Amino acid sequence: MDEGFSTSYAAFAVAMLGIGSSVGRLAIGPPADRFGRLNTFRAVIFLAGIWLAVWPACTTQASLTTFAFFYAFFAGGFVAVAPVVAGDLWGVW
Repeated sequence: MDEGFSTSYAAFAVAMLGIGSSVGRLAIGPPADRFGRLNTFRAVIFLAGIWLAVWPACTTQASLTTFAFFYAFFAGGFVAVAPVVAGDLWGVW
């Protein structure tokens, strides 16, 4: 609201976070199998960080919606790959 967006748009932006996270959790598995789980883990952390750096420049609804989706996509990928990488690095009990 401080940026001039309506409350309905704010709800939409939060929904985009959920959609992006869900899509990222599902979509990151095949690249992790192809390129390696640790490499994919590094990539999603790096790309989520890049999107966080872009956030302050998002001043329009379109840019904020794009940010919300892609940041959540890579954050969801992190959530999907992190347990597998932990198992690879330290084993399972």
